[in-house]
Amino acid sequence: MHRYGTWVVFALLGGFLGTAAAQNLGMPARQAEPVSVELLRRLEPPGTPSALALEGPIDPHRYRVGPGDQFMVTIGSTPPQTFTVEVSATGSLVIPEAGALNASERILAEVQEAAQSLLKAYYRNVPVEVTLSRPRTFYVHVTGAVPVPGRFLASATARVSDILQQAFTSPRLPEEEEKGENAAAIGSARTALHAFYQPSLRNVRLHHRNGETEHLDLVRYYAIGDLSQNPYLTDGDVVEVPAFHTNRDVVFVFGEVPYPGLYDYRAGDTLLDVLLLAAGQEGLTRFDRVRLSRPVAGSDSVQVMVQEFAIADLLADPARAPQLRPGDHVQFLVHRQPYVLVTGAVRYPGSYPIVHGQTTLAELIAMAGGLAPKATQRFAYIERGPAYPPMVSAGDTNAVSWLPSQASNLDVFAKISLAQNLQQRWLLVDLENAWAGRGPNTRLFDGDRVYFPEDRNSVLVVGHVPRPGYVPYVPGQSARYYVSEAGGPGPRPRGIYVFNTATGRVREGLQTPVASGDVIFVDAQPAPDTPEMARLVLEEQASRRQSRMQTAQVILSTFATIAGIITAYAAITR
Repeated sequence: MHRYGTWVVFALLGGFLGTAAAQNLGMPARQAEPVSVELLRRLEPPGTPSALALEGPIDPHRYRVGPGDQFMVTIGSTPPQTFTVEVSATGSLVIPEAGALNASERILAEVQEAAQSLLKAYYRNVPVEVTLSRPRTFYVHVTGAVPVPGRFLASATARVSDILQQAFTSPRLPEEEEKGENAAAIGSARTALHAFYQPSLRNVRLHHRNGETEHLDLVRYYAIGDLSQNPYLTDGDVVEVPAFHTNRDVVFVFGEVPYPGLYDYRAGDTLLDVLLLAAGQEGLTRFDRVRLSRPVAGSDSVQVMVQEFAIADLLADPARAPQLRPGDHVQFLVHRQPYVLVTGAVRYPGSYPIVHGQTTLAELIAMAGGLAPKATQRFAYIERGPAYPPMVSAGDTNAVSWLPSQASNLDVFAKISLAQNLQQRWLLVDLENAWAGRGPNTRLFDGDRVYFPEDRNSVLVVGHVPRPGYVPYVPGQSARYYVSEAGGPGPRPRGIYVFNTATGRVREGLQTPVASGDVIFVDAQPAPDTPEMARLVLEEQASRRQSRMQTAQVILSTFATIAGIITAYAAITR
């Protein structure tokens, strides 16, 4: 099902691309370099070439013979007579005393069989053997978006990636070649590509002398080892590396995959093709779904078409994978197990899986082995990130959101100061009332951090005091005692507030009773040190003055009304 959504219009630079595009799609910004460029950057100069550096035994039914191939001929057995022969520049293989045959462009198995037939006709009743002893070397041509295009020496066992490694890492220039130095390439340096263009390893073209052309995806070879995209070279091949525009000709891949980034677009690409490059054949099975977002340009805006696919369905039926277009955004959707982190005074602190928005605090306490003996029985904290509001569901009557805004008698400066002291983003759970009732039923969200404090038998004093911190709890003492133990109020005290940590209620005054675990906040006279803070304080003061004036007007109006009623009553009763 297609789902269209209007997208914010932004300045287009060659299409729907760049960081702004990724952010408007709710995706991370694209990385600086495309995947093809990153692969080229990691290439190292090849070592000393050797025609005998093989991947394994040469397959005689696939290898094609050409000028320069060397064969070893063995005649007899005790001791055998051996000698080497080489395919001539014209493609002939001449065997002394036996004859000659045309070997160029023929399959190795055919050449061996023909050569042995010639030998057996001359050496009757004698065992003979013809084997390829040393593959030939030849020149191939590299052109297109390479630093030094030109002619490169290659072996018959070399693949396309080998010659491109030379073309992109060779430090030699033509002048050095003319001096007789061991340069890898004979060519000419060229002007660097424009900043918007880079070599495309996904669209390499291999032109053969017979007129055939192969279209190769070297990134697919590097990513999943597809050898069909990295064939052997033959004499006189031309390897063409086109350039692609890093803003227009790319597909964006995001998500928790091994190889996210920008992939140069390849004609005929399907969604499954790019998924395999980004995650690998085996790695792809670890993901559930993928989202394809495609920009659709309108007359004055850009819309985004969004589709989601089950990866298992694409693997089972690759024909269902849609064709990609330049500018498409592919995002892997990862299902992550929601969890909460439990710390503090429980038997087994740690990370626990939950059902987002359903698992209750009581269930979490049971998973953590229950409260430790040293835990306070009065309250617990739930620290909740900004992704979810610090609120509770309608049935969560045992939790309150303990934020400075609850202290309605604090002005803006006091609220800011309190928030800085306590760094509020907590849900405060009243465990005492919860245990007495139906238990703590606060619903938990993914990423919550639940802290069960120890019973410190102390009171926390913060704010405008010389020695903020914990003061040992003494039953029966009021706020005055604890403020005094913290060094007394500072030089600009304005108010004393006691926060009941179990209920979240706030009371004011030095004579306020205090319980173990409560927090005492000593407010200070405003001392704004920035223009913004000064503005907030002035606005708060103006608001309070306006409120007092309105209250006075209401009182005066009430008195005037009462006076009018009394006057009227007196006039009537005379």
